[in-house]
Amino acid sequence: MAQGAGPKTGGRQGGPGGPGMQRRMMSPEDRLKMMSKFLGLTPAQEKKIKPILEDSMKKSKAIREDKKMPEDKKREAMKKLRDANNKKIEAILTPEQKKKMEDMRKRGPGGPGGRGPGGPGGAPPKAGGKGKG
Repeated sequence: MAQGAGPKTGGRQGGPGGPGMQRRMMSPEDRLKMMSKFLGLTPAQEKKIKPILEDSMKKSKAIREDKKMPEDKKREAMKKLRDANNKKIEAILTPEQKKKMEDMRKRGPGGPGGRGPGGPGGAPPKAGGKGKG
C-alpha cells in the first residue's frame, strides 16, 4: 500500500505541461497588464494587442501538446510564432514603445526586474565593487 505515497504527476513529470510549466506561462491578460504598465499602452492599443496574445497562447499550447512533433521542431515553431507575434505587436506601438519593448525582451522572462528580486541571477551586481581590498 506504500506505492500510492509518491507525488501524483500523472506520469508527465518534467515533460510538456509538467510540474512548473504553469508558473512560467503568463495568461494573455497578465501579459497585457505587464506590457501596458511597462510600455504605457493606450486602451486602443490594448484592444488590438489582446487578441494577438490570446491567439499566441492557443497556438503555443497546441505546439507544446503535439506529442508527434520532435522537441527541436517545437522550439523552432515557438520561435517563429514569437517572432511573428512580436512583429504584429510592434506594428501597433509607437517608436518609443518599440524601444521599450526591445529593452523588455533583453531583460528576459518576467519583464522588468526579471524573475524576482534582482532578476534571474539573484541580487544585482554591486556597483563600485564593495569587495575586499
